[in-house]
Amino acid sequence: MKKITLYSAASRNDGSYVDAGETLSIGDKAGEIDADRAKAMVDGNRAVSETAAKADEREAAAK
Repeated sequence: MKKITLYSAASRNDGSYVDAGETLSIGDKAGEIDADRAKAMVDGNRAVSETAAKADEREAAAK
């Protein structure tokens, strides 16, 4: 995953608040979200992986 879109509020690595609907880059910089937290959010249905969403769009378009 490189980016996630939030279904619920979260915080960036620097502790700043991010509201649902925002898209965050995954990484170790202050304005990003770390990979472990991002994976937990996607696995818990609190966010969606933009990579997976784009793959789903391509698959649907090919049908």
